[in-house]
Amino acid sequence: MLHRMMAACAACALLISGILCAAEPPKPHPNRPQQLLVPTDDATLAKIKELVKDLGGEDAAKSAAASKALIELGGVAFEHVMALRKDKNPEVAKRSMAVVKEIEVRSKEMVQSAREKQADLMRRPMDLAGLKAVQAEYKKAADYVAPNAGRQNCKMLADKYTQDIKNFETASATLEQYNRLLAGPPSPEGLRRATIQAERAKQLEQMRRFPEAQAAIDDAIVQSGENKRLLPDLLLQQARLYQTAETPELAEVACKKILNEHPLSLEVRQAFELLLTLYETTQRFDEMVETLKAYAKDYPLDEGVQETLYRDIDLFLTVHQDGLHASRLGEYAMEAYPPSRLRPNALAAVANYNEYIVLDYPKAYKAQKMIVDFFPEMAEADLAQHAVERLQQKKDGKFPAPPDAKDPGPAGSLAKFIQAVKSQDLKAVTALTPKEEEGLWEFRFMEVTPQVRYSDLVVERVDMDEKNGKASMNVAQYVPDQAKPLDLKVRAVLQEGKWRIIWPSPADMPGFHPAEMKLPDGMVMPPPNNLPQGAPGPNGVPQPPNGVPLPPNAPTPVPAPEGQPAPTPAPAPSAK
Repeated sequence: MLHRMMAACAACALLISGILCAAEPPKPHPNRPQQLLVPTDDATLAKIKELVKDLGGEDAAKSAAASKALIELGGVAFEHVMALRKDKNPEVAKRSMAVVKEIEVRSKEMVQSAREKQADLMRRPMDLAGLKAVQAEYKKAADYVAPNAGRQNCKMLADKYTQDIKNFETASATLEQYNRLLAGPPSPEGLRRATIQAERAKQLEQMRRFPEAQAAIDDAIVQSGENKRLLPDLLLQQARLYQTAETPELAEVACKKILNEHPLSLEVRQAFELLLTLYETTQRFDEMVETLKAYAKDYPLDEGVQETLYRDIDLFLTVHQDGLHASRLGEYAMEAYPPSRLRPNALAAVANYNEYIVLDYPKAYKAQKMIVDFFPEMAEADLAQHAVERLQQKKDGKFPAPPDAKDPGPAGSLAKFIQAVKSQDLKAVTALTPKEEEGLWEFRFMEVTPQVRYSDLVVERVDMDEKNGKASMNVAQYVPDQAKPLDLKVRAVLQEGKWRIIWPSPADMPGFHPAEMKLPDGMVMPPPNNLPQGAPGPNGVPQPPNGVPLPPNAPTPVPAPEGQPAPTPAPAPSAK
């Protein structure tokens, strides 16, 4: 559930950030720019063409007036002015770029104003005036902003707020009806009052009046009395309200009441799903795994629950870069489900984590063998067969030994470097690499992690030039998707009496292209444990903020405005 919410929030953030992108404009249509959001009448088009002609003319007064008029027109004239950027006359090109720049500046200011009003609205109870103010800002931007994609995005947001206004007015009218019922006469009591209060809470929550909504739900729970018919639903509503109001600890209490006191109610499944969302949001992954196991145990034949388990394995691997918890769920699936209900991604998560991280070769062998036996027609079976042969050698002690930290010279330093990368210890990696590369490894982890973390590296030869403090090592790299090892050249330099490793750049990696590489199922690239705040994570972007997702009916989430600090990244899970 959370990854879908996160995806929705991320999509909204990208939508808003896209407003500010100054992409290359499309090739103009003979009569008008392509895909104009706001239809432009022939008179306006004729006016724009005349202004563009004046802008490129020799009359300074006309040129200045045209420049001012085109800036006021904004986005509808943007593509026309952009066409003059490469004019043979440098002065004309200069004037057009000045107009383009001013339109872009004004566009950003308009969008920034709308975003600030939107952010302010999200920090307080919703009101009609605030919604209309944000809608007006986006409508104004939709009429002006350049490039055209920005106007389209502003128009979409303006339309969304138009719908939010309608929803708010409906919620207000509905709330007023329930307020009259609550006031009486006669004053309702018992289940009738509980029902009215529950409905009031829904409307109040939609209007972001959280304290009033919580008071209504609390009263509904009290009024339900000894009759338990409404209580599970009220508790679930209470939990969701706490989640929306960003008090996950209270939402957890309400969910557990449903599970413990109303185990046969229809709300149990929703309570499980909400708990999983809460634990993921707060990165309480041990509890998330145990809750998911309990969920699967209570619904052993339910395909939806099974899909949730496999979905969360992928979630751990791709979103949280957490092989440990993905492997734990995979092991549970191996124990709980028959082969016909297993998935290769679960088996691969178990196999790769145990082979490369904890070095439990028998467990890894068992998981890979199951892929070969139960999924022979799938592409994963070929990789698994290579893995089975490799793991058999490792089990028998016949696989080539990796370098050891106790090895003398560069080989020992390489062993320490490999361990530091696998454990994502940025400080140790920095100490084991040349001083000239200091600061680069915050970003090289993205490239080097898949090369080292999920492969076996064997030193075959070391050539040392001790006089000049240089060394070169021939290293055989055994990767999961290759039958034969790759040949690497790893260099080292002697600095301050210690050999420091120069890991090959992507261009020097034989047959290995990180930018194009897709890791096999079950393999992850965890972000370094000690990356500085705001540093890029495994996808080259800062780690996502740790926050409770907004409800589906909330206005579009707002990213941090330009010039303001980004949200504090969530702590990365330990790479165990």
